[in-house]
Amino acid sequence: MWLPVAFGGAAFAWVLAATARWGPGVSNDSVTYLSVARSLAAGGGLVRFDGASVEAWPPLYPWLLSLIVRTGLEPSDAARAVGAVSAAVAMAALVALLSRAVRSPGWAVWGGLLAFASPVLWRTFASAWSESLFVAFVMTACWLVGRIREWELRDVLLLGVVASATCLTRWIGVALVGALALWLLGAPGAPGERWKRTAVFAGTAALGPALWGTRNLIVAGGAPFGARGVGYAGLGRNFGEYLENLGATLSFAGIGVLGPPLAATVLLGACLLALRAWARDREIVAPVPVAALFLLLYSVVLVGIASWTPVALLSRVRFGAPVWLPFVILLVIGASHVARASRRARPGVLAAAALVAALGLANSAVALSGFRSSGVHGLGRAHWTTSGLLDALRRDYSGAGVVSNRPHAVYLHTAIPAVYSPRRHRYRSDVANQSELSALRNRVARDGSVSLAWFGKYLGGYGFYLPRELLAEGFCVRAVGRYNDGVLFRVSSESPCPLG
Repeated sequence: MWLPVAFGGAAFAWVLAATARWGPGVSNDSVTYLSVARSLAAGGGLVRFDGASVEAWPPLYPWLLSLIVRTGLEPSDAARAVGAVSAAVAMAALVALLSRAVRSPGWAVWGGLLAFASPVLWRTFASAWSESLFVAFVMTACWLVGRIREWELRDVLLLGVVASATCLTRWIGVALVGALALWLLGAPGAPGERWKRTAVFAGTAALGPALWGTRNLIVAGGAPFGARGVGYAGLGRNFGEYLENLGATLSFAGIGVLGPPLAATVLLGACLLALRAWARDREIVAPVPVAALFLLLYSVVLVGIASWTPVALLSRVRFGAPVWLPFVILLVIGASHVARASRRARPGVLAAAALVAALGLANSAVALSGFRSSGVHGLGRAHWTTSGLLDALRRDYSGAGVVSNRPHAVYLHTAIPAVYSPRRHRYRSDVANQSELSALRNRVARDGSVSLAWFGKYLGGYGFYLPRELLAEGFCVRAVGRYNDGVLFRVSSESPCPLG
């Protein structure tokens, strides 16, 4: 019992220490979560900082943040708390299930240390991302299936509730639902009982998403899971990006172009070996086939879904974070079986275990030191404390409209509800986008002028209209302040437009 508590406590302290100085890591998606949490806490519903509704997003993570915000904490502090608790739960579940599966504290300790070997995972726990909560739910499910001995209805229902919560955290939780359903169908027992268990589990797991979809359909009057764009990157591109992500997650990124395919080969090989062992012996410890099935389904579903819905680059680290701990399950249990089956192999396996454990601790220490001194990444406070443009907005904001090529950063650090400046096309879409240009014209006509906060290093891939190109579109664009990281413009419809 003490091992899971010790590792869970270490994970909790690690995340709090990593985020103590600069707060959690923040991306554009994080700003959406934090602003929605603030809106929910204030009774405003699922509304983002720019007024857009976000029914398309799974609701559990921002809703959980909002409950903590109601206690008086800031949304960023709520995200720190959720990340720390998620890390503790995930680590405790991992060590507990390994202790039960291999019946050896030494192998369980090795698995716990190995969990620290992927900085990608710990960067995710230290960020305001729903993937942290998602990983905790996945590991809780793996722990639950490892402790089931006598099938009872409450066990199946509890497993279904966890799977449903996973889906409400990230829609790709359907991969966990599929993995658990396949495992239930293949578990020992009479065919009738197996189908009954699977049906009860699937019905329970589907209940949460079904209620949410019905709510959106009836209450919000929209599509069951929100409006989604189409025609994004395509299967081939997403597959390549996901391979890059696996290379980073499994710590193969440092060996160049061979890293991604090597990582994919290792992951696929481990899954196939685990499923082959399960096919030969259905009594094999349950977390092994569940972890293998989840890894395969997660990868396939992620790449497939991303080929026709708007997601960011799949090479972004958080998409690979859920892979690491299930992979550790396969690695530790597989290594323990090899060591027990072959006395000759045992010294080599133990030496490799010690080496990888040392690597894990070293990676974790380096990541912790870097996060404490320089912040986690992205839009967090560490990299925006010297922004002259943000200081000007805070000082001069009068309630007028603000558009920007970094609206998420503007809102996060000034609480000003900025919106995107006009883009030629949506992210990763080839379809022409005229709506934002028209929206800017309407806003200028209504308010007389708006502020354009233009950060010099603007986001690539969005196709922003540059300030000089807005002039060509008939707007009057005047610089009212130049700063170390950008320019503040005043956009109006004056004619003729004064020089400036």
